[in-house]
Amino acid sequence: MPLEFVIFDGPAEFLATVDPLLRRREAEHSLLLGIARGLATGEIPQESYTGDPGYYAVREDGRPRIAALRTPPHKLLMTRASGAELDCLIDGIHCADGDNPGVQAESETAREFAERWCRKSRKISRAGMKMRIHELTEVIPPVRPRGHFRAATDRDVPLLAEWLVAFAKDAGTKPHSSPSDVIATAIAYEQAYLWEDREVVTMTLYGRATENGVSIRGVYTPPDRRNNGYASALVASVSQTMIDRGKRFCCLFTDLANPTSNHIYAAIGYRAVADVDDYWFD
Repeated sequence: MPLEFVIFDGPAEFLATVDPLLRRREAEHSLLLGIARGLATGEIPQESYTGDPGYYAVREDGRPRIAALRTPPHKLLMTRASGAELDCLIDGIHCADGDNPGVQAESETAREFAERWCRKSRKISRAGMKMRIHELTEVIPPVRPRGHFRAATDRDVPLLAEWLVAFAKDAGTKPHSSPSDVIATAIAYEQAYLWEDREVVTMTLYGRATENGVSIRGVYTPPDRRNNGYASALVASVSQTMIDRGKRFCCLFTDLANPTSNHIYAAIGYRAVADVDDYWFD
């Protein structure tokens, strides 16, 4: 049967079709899968985006070959693809969402998508961040620094909102329009944790839960508190907590241009799963 481009009405219908495809590489697809699940459950309100999300797939003989999701104003997220399947996806999205500003995917897929999209749309692509997805199934305990790990509370919102802005600046990404709301929501869902050494010295968030895993994100230590082992201890503690609660794995993204963070996470048990690239279209 020929390839078929499909647009879904919402996240539940999308997941009913593509969930088996996404779970074959669950850690690699954690961002796409976690966002779709969050939208389906209401944990991520649709109002947090500037437009209606787009849910797409390419099917062959009724089976999904590619899954893709865009939450405006953000770029397209997609699974691995090549050849005729990729052309089918590009043709479909070009008609449905010609204003798509970019793509994030496994490195080779992202490069091919960008080249073909720009030929079709007569745009120019520019490379963004090069990232690596890591997966942990067993924590290697680091040397424990002074202090202790705890869940964040409402009184921590102002500080953590400030740190979330600083985290985005360090990462070279666009800051959240309402960082206080992001932190308050994470605290309400018990998804924000801290390391405290007489005062709060490091934060991290987790979320985007899938059936078997969670994503660690937003790890931030102020410059004057770095190189004390706080981030390693906090991420290891949160990761172990998630494993103890029954998750099979934790995953996270790192910037390949930051060798320090890649080394820190490898030392506590995170292993590379896939490299992921960003491209923007102008």
